[in-house]
Amino acid sequence: MDLSAGISFSFLITIILCSYSQSSQLYLQPVKNDHAYFTGDKFFVTCFTTEDNIEKLTWTDFESNPISTNDGRIHAEPAEGDQVGLRLVFTNVETEDAGTYTCSDDQDSVSFDLTVYLSVARITSNQSSARKE
Repeated sequence: MDLSAGISFSFLITIILCSYSQSSQLYLQPVKNDHAYFTGDKFFVTCFTTEDNIEKLTWTDFESNPISTNDGRIHAEPAEGDQVGLRLVFTNVETEDAGTYTCSDDQDSVSFDLTVYLSVARITSNQSSARKE
């Protein structure tokens, strides 16, 4: 192997390794692109990263607004356990919540679509019969 071929090969390996080490990988749990719930339901989706820094993760809603980590009907909170992730929590889902939600860091993003169906309650009444004597 001549010197120029060795340098080119070494340069190529360096580029591949740098590209691999700088890219993060995001994935969602549960693993679905589409989620469907009824109004009033509670659920969460967790975005996990291969990076060690959860501070880089953010959730945005269907209008690209960042979702706060404060308590609220829809909020983000750190994932439980030893994996690095950020959980998007929905409590009391409303029809207005339907849309695409995106988890991202400084290099990657992953999304899911939320469909919300109107929950219909069925009300029945007990009719008492009056007796005539």
